[in-house]
Amino acid sequence: GPLGSPILELKEKIQPEILELIKQQRLNRLVEGTCFRKLNARRRQDKFWYCRLSPNHKVLHYGDLEESPQGEVPHDSLQDKLPVADIKAVVTGKDCPHMKEKGALKQNKEVLELAFSILYDSNCQLNFIAPDKHEYCIWTDGLNALLGK
Repeated sequence: GPLGSPILELKEKIQPEILELIKQQRLNRLVEGTCFRKLNARRRQDKFWYCRLSPNHKVLHYGDLEESPQGEVPHDSLQDKLPVADIKAVVTGKDCPHMKEKGALKQNKEVLELAFSILYDSNCQLNFIAPDKHEYCIWTDGLNALLGK
């Protein structure tokens, strides 16, 4: 009836703001960054790398770390950068280049569920294995939000 319409209008107003808020929170988490394990089946000693988004959301900074970080990793300690504008796509699971390689960790299911890759340039990619499902969701959602998906 006529009562329903003001609430619908309100919902339509609020919805984009809430989505924007959620997006901002996700992107804030990417700005903090995450420490990822290096995928290296042969050498067992654990290597890490770190990836984070610049505060203006325009560049991904990343680089190798000797050990798991204690606290913040400064942007300038991460040597490599990838402009968000260069990102072509984000792929997950079986679609990741590093999951297609022969014997990619025997395709173990846990790893498959945590794998995602950023494709950029003609044939380049950044391959990730998230530390856990939570980080996986933050990064895949955040990256898609960044790309306006």
